[in-house]
Amino acid sequence: MADIERLPLEVLEDICEFVASEDDWASLCGFSLTNRRFCDAANKQRFREIRFLITNRKELHSSVNRWNTVLESGCYFAYVRRLVLYDEAPVQSFESGMLEDPADENIDILSGQSPCSIFDKMYERNQWTLREEEAWEPLAQLISRLPGLTDLIYNYIKLFPQCLLDVLHRKLPRCRLHIYTFCLESLYRFPDCPYNIEPYEYTLATSPNLYSIFVPHFYFRSPLVDHNYEAALLLASGLAPNLKEIYLKTIQEYPLVNRSVPRPTWHGFFPDRPQPTIGFGKIEKLGFSSGALMDNQGLEAWNNNTSFSQLRTLVLKGDITMDTFKLAGKCEFNSLETLALDLSLLSEEYDRHELDATGSSFLKSLSHPLKSLNLPGSFSTKTLQAVLDSHGSHIQRLRLSSSPKKKWPFTLSAAMINKFSLRCLKLEEFTLIVDRTMGSQDEIAVYRALGTLAKLKHLVIYMDFWGPQIDGSFNHGMMINSAIDRPLAQSIFHTIITAADQGKSALRSLKIHWNRARYQWEHLRDREYADVALVLQRHWLCTRSRDGSGKLHVKELGSMKRERIETINRHPEPPKAYEETFRDLWPKTRAHWSDDWYSFPLQLGQRT
Repeated sequence: MADIERLPLEVLEDICEFVASEDDWASLCGFSLTNRRFCDAANKQRFREIRFLITNRKELHSSVNRWNTVLESGCYFAYVRRLVLYDEAPVQSFESGMLEDPADENIDILSGQSPCSIFDKMYERNQWTLREEEAWEPLAQLISRLPGLTDLIYNYIKLFPQCLLDVLHRKLPRCRLHIYTFCLESLYRFPDCPYNIEPYEYTLATSPNLYSIFVPHFYFRSPLVDHNYEAALLLASGLAPNLKEIYLKTIQEYPLVNRSVPRPTWHGFFPDRPQPTIGFGKIEKLGFSSGALMDNQGLEAWNNNTSFSQLRTLVLKGDITMDTFKLAGKCEFNSLETLALDLSLLSEEYDRHELDATGSSFLKSLSHPLKSLNLPGSFSTKTLQAVLDSHGSHIQRLRLSSSPKKKWPFTLSAAMINKFSLRCLKLEEFTLIVDRTMGSQDEIAVYRALGTLAKLKHLVIYMDFWGPQIDGSFNHGMMINSAIDRPLAQSIFHTIITAADQGKSALRSLKIHWNRARYQWEHLRDREYADVALVLQRHWLCTRSRDGSGKLHVKELGSMKRERIETINRHPEPPKAYEETFRDLWPKTRAHWSDDWYSFPLQLGQRT
């Protein structure tokens, strides 16, 4: 300890910065509690981000006062780099929001929160406690004392407060503003009744601080027309000078709207004035979901308003048409590094081989090698080969997974994974589907092949299995495949890391989720097996100690939710349709069946 204490403060601060970059906050906090010198070294990282959960005026003012006291105690105001305001799960980033694991518990607004609920709240903005501008004044004063603030993330239903924007304009002109509930209310208009946008909303939309926006919008919201989509397109053309990231999602109306009916023409922010000359924007990250492109010409319109050659991230999710997909293959994505393609609805309309060929052609058309690729399972071998040939040497993050509702699961054999280990030498994060086959040698071979990925640090596996629903002989295998307890999760992790070259695996974490999850059994109307799946199909996080000991740690994910549901459905015996099979596999030894089972080991499904 004496040696490290003698290091210069700047070196200790660099160590803390590295620990923080690894998201190892427990170690950072432990380090800061060692002594006063270590605490001083850790302060820049401890206070680099502060968060406010917005509930009501009283709680907001109390939080502001508390942070003022803490930051004043050591003159820490200059250390704050990020400020997060939220009323749901706090948003992390554009990529994490759209590319994060959907099974994770802490999902942000971009991927997990229901946009319908967002819009329901937006229509009720006038009912919110913090509708008064003066309620935000104490927070505005605090922000004015943060000279090093670089990012303000706003995930709250109310329109971004004017007093906060005024502070950014006056005191923090370089602070980047991220709004994940971007909705200009005055752009909800009756058809053929054009009128000017509210002055403050225009100021916000064209603010030089505005950096990223999430725009949920309607095609129609009877009797009004939502023109936020057209507004985002205009902002992307350069009207918002520093806007770099846009994500749009269309909210489905019920009953469903006939999209063959054309939308009324939008006459701009100020219909009574000459329209501004549209320039050419420089958007770097762009995402569309659930029909957000509006029509087949939508992608071309965006290409005409902003330079696709400067795009670094592109997300195409939901009901994207084949024409749009093919058009994307003709665009010049010369700087693209991150791509997410979720063409799930196309898989219902087109032959798998046609989708595979189109996906392969698109990936080959990209002149710039990708570093991150998210491909839900609507493709096959040609697409995989295009990934290897065109992007394998540069890819660092790869997701080959699918929702259980997808028509074709995207599973990889051990032989294909071995090809990835030879070609994808920079791959650090990998998500894939693994077929559970009762711990057979084929299943084990997949785990061992994953261990040969030399640079792999973070692995996410979605377990799956296929077969008839109701078949006495299949029920045994179905339950064996479903059962993953703590020892089996640890065994899978151990099998992977010991397969590495000379046993030197870089793998830090393994997440085990389920592709064929409980809600799919309910969707298949097998409610009784849904109850079995809740008990057996558990989610796990396996990690290794960073102290050099290599000790494995296993934690169940979602345990609180599972236990809450189990408490509601508390029955001493398994559902009748599966009781005989369950007790044949696991004879009764405990009072309750949900605690009376274990996983079969990775040895051809034989019992221990």
